[in-house]
Amino acid sequence: MDGSTTDLKCQPGTYTVTVSLEGYVSQTRSFQVAAGEHHAEQVQLALDPAFVAGLLEDAKTKLSAGNPGGAAESARRILKLTPGDLHPEEILAEASFLTGDFQTFVDAGNNAIRAGGAVTIPLMHVHSFPHRMVHDVTLTFDRSGLTYKPAADTKGCKIQSFTQPLSAIKDVVVQRDLSGSVELHLELASSQMDLMAGGSQIPKPQHEKGVISLGIGNPKFIPIESPDNAEQLLLAVKNLMLALRG
Repeated sequence: MDGSTTDLKCQPGTYTVTVSLEGYVSQTRSFQVAAGEHHAEQVQLALDPAFVAGLLEDAKTKLSAGNPGGAAESARRILKLTPGDLHPEEILAEASFLTGDFQTFVDAGNNAIRAGGAVTIPLMHVHSFPHRMVHDVTLTFDRSGLTYKPAADTKGCKIQSFTQPLSAIKDVVVQRDLSGSVELHLELASSQMDLMAGGSQIPKPQHEKGVISLGIGNPKFIPIESPDNAEQLLLAVKNLMLALRG
């Protein structure tokens, strides 16, 4: 980074200059300038690990506290200092999913996972038989594949936690069911399932039509107000899967 200053006129004498930049360790230099002298000082600032660690902890705290926008901002500040850094890429991907920045979710998620990281997102597993119900689940992507995990208090679902390699994904389609709900249909080598954006309510089968009021995971997060937004979210999950499979 070049922060040079040129042609600064000053009187002869002794000077002490401190050079500082956010995220870097400041340096102080003392030097003398003689009459008529053209004096030059070069300073190479080193990255401040404590500053980066503090920003990373801030991003983690904001994400867990339900502030994905703040988490994404902190993650981006780290990535400006250390492009391609694994952990802020993970946080940026997860936070972007929750704020609806789906292209960043796909890009940052792909970067993090290919670098050896993991990205976890909240969704819901849909049951249509014997009656309409959903329950919270998480999907975690890493280089070894896809891990599905239902909420700890889930009852009545035969699909338990599992991990499958990405090669086991036979098909992934975003579709609408008969009630109008937007679903991510995931077909694996050994099973298949329908997933929805995490939320509070879905249309019941007897409803002819209506607006789907969905939220993303924790109610503190930004709600999805229409089926179209839910569709964009699930398309982003599909696109990440396809990007990882190559």
